[in-house]
Amino acid sequence: MKKLVLKLAGLGGVLVGLLGLAGKVGAYNLVEVNATSVDYVLAYVGDLFTDLSVFVWLAIGIPLGFWVISKVIGLIRGRTR
Repeated sequence: MKKLVLKLAGLGGVLVGLLGLAGKVGAYNLVEVNATSVDYVLAYVGDLFTDLSVFVWLAIGIPLGFWVISKVIGLIRGRTR
């Protein structure tokens, strides 16, 4: 049973691969990339990272702040004993 499943999976993979290649034969005419589209995409990605930078700094800073606070509390507790 296991061999049959593996053979069917392999056959399915080959069929999907062949159908995928057959569908992409004429695809190079469907997408045009020129200088303005590249500039637009780069500007969009730049704006996206600029907007996400606040969330990235918060994701780094909040756990780091809690870690520092716990270490300071641990140092204070250690000195009082």
